[in-house]
Amino acid sequence: MTAPRVDQDQAASAAARELDPDAQLDLLARELKRREREQRAEADRAKAAGGPCSWCGAVESWERPGLGGWAGGDQHGAICRPCDADRGGPSGDDRAARITAARLVLGSTPAPAWAGHGTSPAAKWWHDDYLAEAMVWWFEVPGARPGRGAERFGYLTGPELVDRLYAGREPRPPVLRSRGRRHRCAGCGARGEVWTVEQVGVSAPVASDGTIRSNRASFRLTWRCHRCGHTDVEYQPEQLAGVPVAGLIG
Repeated sequence: MTAPRVDQDQAASAAARELDPDAQLDLLARELKRREREQRAEADRAKAAGGPCSWCGAVESWERPGLGGWAGGDQHGAICRPCDADRGGPSGDDRAARITAARLVLGSTPAPAWAGHGTSPAAKWWHDDYLAEAMVWWFEVPGARPGRGAERFGYLTGPELVDRLYAGREPRPPVLRSRGRRHRCAGCGARGEVWTVEQVGVSAPVASDGTIRSNRASFRLTWRCHRCGHTDVEYQPEQLAGVPVAGLIG
C-alpha cells in the first residue's frame, strides 16, 4: 500500500482554503469526477474476472483492454468474449472455430517421421473436416487445466493434437523405386531405389470435331527423392505398372 502523502495533502488543503468559495466548489467537483473515473475504470477491469469459460477454460474475459465482460453462457457454463467471437455468437456453428483453433494449436508441429513429410507442418496435410473432428474444447477434456489470456488453448499442445490426428494409422515405410541405373537425383545425386512415385490419370484432350487425341500423355507421374525431397514431374501415355492411380485430373 502506498503511504499517504501527508505533507502534500496538507499543503493542498491549505491552498484550497485560500480560494474563494466558487473556486473551492470547482476544485471539489473536479476531484469528485476524478474519483468517479477511477472507480468506474476499476469496476470495468473487475468485470473481466469470472468463469472459467466452458469452451477454453479462461478465467478472464476482455471486450477490449481495460474493459472486461462475459458474453453469457450455455448449457456447459460461462463463455468468454474471444470464444464467443470465434464461434460466431450464441447461435453460431463452432466447426469453423474448431478448425481455426486446431491450426493455431498445431502451428509448425511436424507430422510423424514415418508419414514421409519431413519437417513439413502436419497441418498442411489435413483437410478441415479432420481438424474439426480432432480438435477438442477445454470442457471436453477430462481434467484439463484452464487457460488464461493468450493461453486459452494451453490444455492441448501441437504434438498432442498430431497424436490425435494420426491415432490408429499404422506407420508404413514408403515404397522406394528406381528410375534406371544411370538416373541420378538432380538434388543430391543419389541413384537406385530412392524414389517414391504418385500416379494420376490425365483426361485425354478432345479435338473440336469430337475425336480424342491419342498422341498426348495420359498419366502424370510425380517422383520424389526420399533422401533430399527433390521432385520431378513427367507425363507418359501408359500407366506405370505396379503403381496405383491416385485419381483423375482434367
